[in-house]
Amino acid sequence: MGSRPGFDALAAAAAAGPQGHVVGVDLTPAMIDRATASARRRGVANVEFRLGTAEALPVPAASVDVAVSNCVLNLVPDKAMAFQELARVVRPGGRLALADIVADRLPAEIRANRDAWCACVGGAIAESVYCELLRRAGFDGVSVVSSAPRESGAGTDGASVRSIVVTATRRDPRRRSAVHVA
Repeated sequence: MGSRPGFDALAAAAAAGPQGHVVGVDLTPAMIDRATASARRRGVANVEFRLGTAEALPVPAASVDVAVSNCVLNLVPDKAMAFQELARVVRPGGRLALADIVADRLPAEIRANRDAWCACVGGAIAESVYCELLRRAGFDGVSVVSSAPRESGAGTDGASVRSIVVTATRRDPRRRSAVHVA
């Protein structure tokens, strides 16, 4: 998701091998064209790029084994919808790996600042909220496997801005927890 010029999708295609298939999604036609051209130049046949958004991924339900996103979801205004869309496309038992930016206590003027959005800070939410949205969307085992301070730039009023990597597994919506009554 947010494949940009295709670097992550091309790396995933190499990891998936000739039997695997990778779909990169981006919201700009220019990036789709650039990524597609890059795959052709490199002779990578097991990757394709599709136009779409995080809130409406152009792939069938439960068709994705592994979803990867690199610094994209902080730019999505409706994160809950984007996480629900990931849950729709990732098969039960499928995995998720997200690298993103989180921030606590961002003032409203930063959240409304175009430059802060371009710096991937304006749309950042608290790590705890990020993880809770994933759980509510249908992911289990939500784990922050890496977290590092990020230079946030001037005007964040001392907010803690961090780069994180989160992994999770898609819950099987058909399974229920067993409740035992004595």
